[in-house]
Amino acid sequence: MEGHRAQRLTTLAVAAGLLAALACLAAGALLGVRAEEEALVPLGFAALAAGLPEGRPAAWLSLGTLLLVATPCLRLGGLLFVFHARGQRRALAACACLLLLLLAGLGRALA
Repeated sequence: MEGHRAQRLTTLAVAAGLLAALACLAAGALLGVRAEEEALVPLGFAALAAGLPEGRPAAWLSLGTLLLVATPCLRLGGLLFVFHARGQRRALAACACLLLLLLAGLGRALA
């Protein structure tokens, strides 16, 4: 039973993450159309945090992109719980490896 509940919660969390990413990307696109801003380049975390309250399009687009990239990590994290609850050790190990590879790639891309 716990595997089914974890799977439903993971599915809902992924759907919410995708909707939040879409909303941020749409906000960034709309702000970008209205504003005359310099090039829309990806921002670091400090510039992202400072740019969101100011309504900077690059900040909203960067946040949307981060949320979009985070959803597979969230899904794999949820699957770890599902496979553990079901006692599927091989699937758990494969999922853990994929999550580690994805996080390593993201860490390298953000560095």
